[in-house]
Amino acid sequence: MYSQRFSRLAGPALALGGILWITIHVLVITDGLMTGKLVWASNAHQLLLLYIYFLLQPISSLYLGLGLVGGFARLKGQAKRLGITGFVLASIGIITSIIYLICLTISATPLNGVLGVLESSANALNGLSTLAATLLLGCAALRAHMLPRPIAWTLIVIGIVTAPILLVTPLPLGPDWATDTIAFFLSGIGYTIVGAKMLAMDRETIQQQVRLCATTE
Repeated sequence: MYSQRFSRLAGPALALGGILWITIHVLVITDGLMTGKLVWASNAHQLLLLYIYFLLQPISSLYLGLGLVGGFARLKGQAKRLGITGFVLASIGIITSIIYLICLTISATPLNGVLGVLESSANALNGLSTLAATLLLGCAALRAHMLPRPIAWTLIVIGIVTAPILLVTPLPLGPDWATDTIAFFLSGIGYTIVGAKMLAMDRETIQQQVRLCATTE
């Protein structure tokens, strides 16, 4: 029962997490157009946007982690090693997202001491574990034929290229704010597409079950 609930959660959670990643990029672009700077380099009047920006990161990772856990539940025991490893990594992403979110609610500015180390570690670990889980889910989906190949490859590409793109941005083309979070935008589109496809597959399954029940009555 719990497995079915998590599997149904995969589509909407991945789609919502992807939309939030797109929102992060839109927020940075909007602030850049208003101030000519990156959101974290803006003046004091932009503190609200800065706080929203940092809040969206763990919230989006939390939804993506839940979606990935749901995705691994859809494997139903297939690709077992990839599934278990990915499930653990996705769970780490969820836990560290919650920790980072709690730290942000404690203080809008970076924390010091042990809490500061915990905050920065949770921030780094939730991103890396979520992307690693995404890569493994894509590989597992290919092996188990759980998703159409283009959709599974979308997850694999997201897991591989997102972090490198973040490392090389902003690009030496145009203002910094135009490209600094382009990885969130591109990968957010990918997550949204994958989530929407999972939702469509779930609806189709439900419709088939309804038709089957109707024919057997």
